[in-house]
Amino acid sequence: MKRRSGYDESLAATASRIRNALPEDIADLFARCSEKTPVMPVTPSRDARIAAVDGSNAAVLESGSMTISAVRAGAVLLHDGEIDRKRTPLLLVTSGSGEGPDDFSHIYRECFGCDPGKTFGDDERAMLASLARDSLEFWIAGEILESLERGDLLLLDGALRVSHESLDPVLTRLIGQAERKGVLIAALAKRTTATFGNGYPLLPGVAAYAAQQGKASPWWVKVDETILDQTRFSQWQHGEVHVASLHPHTGVPIKVEIPVKQSRKRTEQTFSLLAGCADDGRIPGYPFPLLEAHRTVVIGQPVLVQVRQDVIAALDHEGIDFSRYAMMFGDYHDEFRRY
Repeated sequence: MKRRSGYDESLAATASRIRNALPEDIADLFARCSEKTPVMPVTPSRDARIAAVDGSNAAVLESGSMTISAVRAGAVLLHDGEIDRKRTPLLLVTSGSGEGPDDFSHIYRECFGCDPGKTFGDDERAMLASLARDSLEFWIAGEILESLERGDLLLLDGALRVSHESLDPVLTRLIGQAERKGVLIAALAKRTTATFGNGYPLLPGVAAYAAQQGKASPWWVKVDETILDQTRFSQWQHGEVHVASLHPHTGVPIKVEIPVKQSRKRTEQTFSLLAGCADDGRIPGYPFPLLEAHRTVVIGQPVLVQVRQDVIAALDHEGIDFSRYAMMFGDYHDEFRRY
């Protein structure tokens, strides 16, 4: 293989694949698949309190047999231009060792007062950090829901589904509690892998379809999940998929899930409030309470460095010197980066 020609061919093939995923007639393709589902206009509103919840997890230390991750969750409450913030403690969970699932069970008991109904299988331990984060998110969402009233909106990051059976009753209770209080609830994805028509990306397809219909933002479209190529963890799905464009000057849509079988009136109220808080100049079109929730909990490099130093200090107290620490968690990739 000629190195340069091989690269050029690979580059051309990649560009061709992207081009094929975004055909000129993608709007027509979505129209046919969706049977011309309506594009609904939105009137922005700010007549409610909005709470947003997000979580974060990041690997602190990794070896071939063990990964130590930091997790936390947080929430913000927006009302009358003021923002209140809440955040859980930063917690460490261990995956890959025999004791790792105990970290999840401990967090679950602390949050919900009972043991998880389903334990981890051997092939599920890599999920431990994300499930611990989800547990903290659902707990703090329940806490902040207590302060909300009828007509307020609770925003979650991601989807109205879980990825493990142990958390399904937790999300079910949260949605039920919100419904009983008359609080609106929605989950927004920062990005989505959703495709339709055997591989066409959903968001560009819906955006092109709305533009073809002559609909100006803000708008929303309900997506019949039977047209999607696949749905992950459908057995624990509690939301219906919508695509929305929330700002008149940005055409970038987002995926939104709202509870199944929700009334049309509550759906319209939800998107009205979403559009009303999506006018922040930093990321127009994305509800800024969720941006603030992300900023509240994100575990960045400075935090990771501090946690690593704290772990090293704790190991020293246990009689493990740095050479033994390096033997456990040293990585030749760290050495490679020096050259």
